[in-house]
Amino acid sequence: MLGRVLDLIAEGSVNKGTELAAFAGIAFVAGGLLAPVWATFNWPVPEIPTPLPKWARAGIVAVLLAGWVYLIVKS
Repeated sequence: MLGRVLDLIAEGSVNKGTELAAFAGIAFVAGGLLAPVWATFNWPVPEIPTPLPKWARAGIVAVLLAGWVYLIVKS
């Protein structure tokens, strides 16, 4: 199924805004598959340091801006 989704995205059969939603859905399913394994091995819950380092905040802003630029350019 993942291969079919990626093929549709590659050939342009998916609406412009749907590409990001497809990747979000894939990440959601992957997280659902990883969660039972994580719980089975009793691994610790990941923690996000507060406040985030400046390089991490700059990276998050850059990724968000790149996503918006991509959507604007593709439309």
